[in-house]
Amino acid sequence: MSIKQPSLILTADWHIRGDAPVCRTDDFLSAQLNKIQQITHLARKHDCAIVIAGDIGHRPFWSNKLLTTIISNLRNCNPPILVIPGQHDLPGHNLNRIFDTGLGVLLKSGIIYNLDTTLSTNVTCSDINVHTFPYGEPMAPPTDKTGRRCIAITHQMVVKDVALWPGQKPLKARGLLRKFPEYDLIVSGDNHQTFVETWKGRFLVNPGSLMRSSIDQWEHRPSVFLYYAESNTVEQVFLKVPSAEQVMTRAHVKNKGSKDDRMNAFVNRLGETGHYSDGQSFRNNLESFFEKNKVSEKVKDVIREAVAECLEE
Repeated sequence: MSIKQPSLILTADWHIRGDAPVCRTDDFLSAQLNKIQQITHLARKHDCAIVIAGDIGHRPFWSNKLLTTIISNLRNCNPPILVIPGQHDLPGHNLNRIFDTGLGVLLKSGIIYNLDTTLSTNVTCSDINVHTFPYGEPMAPPTDKTGRRCIAITHQMVVKDVALWPGQKPLKARGLLRKFPEYDLIVSGDNHQTFVETWKGRFLVNPGSLMRSSIDQWEHRPSVFLYYAESNTVEQVFLKVPSAEQVMTRAHVKNKGSKDDRMNAFVNRLGETGHYSDGQSFRNNLESFFEKNKVSEKVKDVIREAVAECLEE
């Protein structure tokens, strides 16, 4: 079947923020706006909606200046931008507080739309049956399959094949495709790496992060995916970005390492030395500890968020 008009633009993990990661040397806000403008231009060119699989924001609460800037840049975006919430969008990861947040302001302003189980009629390909699973809501089979295509949008940590840290029991992309054969396409957010997995003519697309926000993303190439519902195929479109050398630095790595050392030493003094490896970063040691101890998901999320603020690259 020939590829014709794309139905959706797939993206995730924009992590819009007013400050800059320590690894960036450029005007980070301008860099974010440039990427967003490239995506909205692509949407206008193909007349198809943008779907963001969670974490449009880096923190739940946005400054008025950042909100004003984003609203003014997205005000005339047509076709629409459709989102599901990720953990970074929600205070305490509580979906009931969505309208207390920056994301909530964008939703109430009509700049973006909350993606629910049926695409609205103003979306180009309205016969796609979409099922959404925001952060904290596990995937499930579709409740119906009335559209020509059935797709799932989820915000959970999915990997292509290998664990991201020692001791992690990863949710693998192919496993999801096997578990939920009803979905022609699964779009996952949260993992900032970009990959596509296929299984028996069906796809899982993990778009990866919009920005390069840490030095381990030195080789990352920000991109979005065009989804063609008619043929159930995807096409990767790379965004125009300067080289890492032009906008990033590794000068802070030594300081980050010493911070890791101090935090590991602190944990060791608490008597947990048996659970930690000196060769791992503090984040990886933390995940190893979670794997070996009964820690509730809510507590894990709070700790991860606090550590991210302390160790942000």
